[in-house]
Amino acid sequence: MNRSSFYMLRQLFLPILGAVLLLGTLIWGAILGGFQAWLLGMGGAALVLLVLGIVWQERGSVRDSVASIAYSLFIFLSCIFVYLMVANHSVPIDVTEHRVHTLSEQTRVFLHQLDTQVQVTVFAELADHASLRDFLDLYERESDKIHFEIFDPTINAAEAMQFADSVYPGDVFVTAYRGGEQLRRQRTVIRATDRYRENSLSNALLRVVRGRDQKIYFLSDKGERGLTPLKDRRPGQNDFSLQKAAQQMSDSIMPVAGLDLQTAAQIPTDAGVVVISGPTIDLYDREREILLSYLDEGGSILILIDPMLIQGRDFPNLRAVMQRAGIDAPNEILIDRFAPRDVMQGLPVMVRPVGEHAIVAASSDKPFLMNNVRPLENRPELASADAMITPLLASHDKVWAEDPQELRDTLKATPPEDEALIHAWPTAMASIFGTPGGVRGDVARMVVIGDSDTFGNDFVQDESATFLTQCVNWLAAREDQMAIPPKLLPATHLELTEKRFWIICGGLLLLGLGLLAGGVGYTIARRRMR
Repeated sequence: MNRSSFYMLRQLFLPILGAVLLLGTLIWGAILGGFQAWLLGMGGAALVLLVLGIVWQERGSVRDSVASIAYSLFIFLSCIFVYLMVANHSVPIDVTEHRVHTLSEQTRVFLHQLDTQVQVTVFAELADHASLRDFLDLYERESDKIHFEIFDPTINAAEAMQFADSVYPGDVFVTAYRGGEQLRRQRTVIRATDRYRENSLSNALLRVVRGRDQKIYFLSDKGERGLTPLKDRRPGQNDFSLQKAAQQMSDSIMPVAGLDLQTAAQIPTDAGVVVISGPTIDLYDREREILLSYLDEGGSILILIDPMLIQGRDFPNLRAVMQRAGIDAPNEILIDRFAPRDVMQGLPVMVRPVGEHAIVAASSDKPFLMNNVRPLENRPELASADAMITPLLASHDKVWAEDPQELRDTLKATPPEDEALIHAWPTAMASIFGTPGGVRGDVARMVVIGDSDTFGNDFVQDESATFLTQCVNWLAAREDQMAIPPKLLPATHLELTEKRFWIICGGLLLLGLGLLAGGVGYTIARRRMR
């Protein structure tokens, strides 16, 4: 580098330093959301350096100095104007593939129609406040009826005591007001890392605004899947309880409770849905009549029924309840030609939602596995009234059915020679039929699913959990209730090989040298043109 070039670089040092400091001031202020005194001082110093550097470089030419300063001030004021526009009229843009930082359309429509003031009070540890505040800001942007506040239950014990005697991190209280008076309050649980936090909060808002007091009753006297894991479960033993599924129903739809039909004279009047989840014993005649009367009154029943491998065990009374809605479930088990056929370890079948039923429309369209599945039959002639029966789930077309008791004895699952017996089978059905004069409603609803362990704690998947939740929503006549699938930010794997490393480093180096050469060349050319 010759002496003249070095001299020119030295002249450019001050304006470049001033420009870098000025740019840093603007970026730092944008990150902090405001300009503190020291930051404004740094910006002023940067501006002075920039002006002095320009005057020094253009010394001897007042006209060039004024023109360069004017251009620099124009760029500086333009940056400030753009910042003020963004700061005061910001519109967040979610560029993630799965819209992770955007509320679902279901939630947004509900918030736009909200006509009740709602206060959301969140209790969380301090480390989670920032994440939860960003999440709750999404709700406030959509509706001026929503207001929130966040407390730490340990630090703000007095505020916590106003809501309950025991408040823990994750507890959320949603309170509806009208005319300044409290209408209802709903308690739910939301954590900063919870994948279903929008689902939980949106449905808590929906419940507190509408204020229905109903429950989901799980029968508990026929060896059904429990709502809590077994206390004496052995290490390594699978957990088939429906605790997770029931908790999601309780958080997003309505409270869950147990029901023993052996002691109950009738289905409780506050029953929104009755669930029979994988019984191992058939209903008694009296229990069958109670459930049939409940249907005739306009009730709703969800039945999860598994194949019975034990010889001579079937469910004629339970099947009589299903047949009232035009659905039957003969004691058979489905075999998938492409899946393992180990009778003792289970017989998995891949199923997917089918048709255009409201349950299917609100569920994920992704397939999921069901294990030891009982096929269903559409039997409208058995229904007590004209029933609309719709398949919800079906296997693919390489599946056949066998007698589970014979299968257990032979331990062999051989495809039938008749190819007509190998086809797609319905594994979940919904039925709705009229009940004139029903004290609970004008229609009765039923959903039957040919498996229960798919929804157990150790096996439930996002797709199957969403499907089951939407079944309960439809049964409770809450089609507009929201079952919002979790939005996950998929991990992006970047493999930096040695070759790629040197390409990136070389590219950045060439870019820097190109910018430097361009600036120096422009300055030299400008000097020679004088």
